Amino acid sequence: MVLGIPGGMCQLSFVLSQAVTTSFTVVLGESIVNTKVYIYNIVTYTSRISLALGKATGILMGRYRGRGQLDTIKQLFRQNVLFAAVCNTSLSALAFFFCKPLISLFSDSADIIALAIPIMLVDIFVELCRGINHISESSLNANGDVRATFLISVFSTWMFGVLLSYLLGITLGMGLVGIWVAFAADEAFRAVSYLARWKRGLWKEKVI
Repeated sequence: MVLGIPGGMCQLSFVLSQAVTTSFTVVLGESIVNTKVYIYNIVTYTSRISLALGKATGILMGRYRGRGQLDTIKQLFRQNVLFAAVCNTSLSALAFFFCKPLISLFSDSADIIALAIPIMLVDIFVELCRGINHISESSLNANGDVRATFLISVFSTWMFGVLLSYLLGITLGMGLVGIWVAFAADEAFRAVSYLARWKRGLWKEKVI
């Protein structure tokens, strides 16, 4: 309960924030909503490896922590953070390179394809940070540092993912590109915060 509930709340917070940002796009028009849905369907696959790797890392770290193998945990973290970042960056770069044919699977609208290109470019940075977050969040949670990941995740999701999305996308008129820049800021803030938290080593003091 102590470990599971905060982790589940992080995921619930993210899902709710996505619903809110989607409501922002409704104001911008039907084509914008469709573009967001199409892009989200594509980029979901670019982070599948890091998501699976993050879950596997959490399971392994739980076992290593039980054995008191802290050096192995540190080595596994460094290895998997790098691997996840490389995988996500490579796959999202490929998605950007093949943006036109991929979007054409959903729509042949020239406006939607033209809008999707800069967003897919921004998404390369989003997925890079997301890969780091998948590993970092699972690693911290597996070592009992769940309160920190919960607070960081909820704060970042709503301050950057939602509030900044509205400011950039709606208030400043940057549209869907502005919303994606806010997503990048959200993932980047969490990545930096998680890495800093891991480096401080407070997770070593947690009693599981």
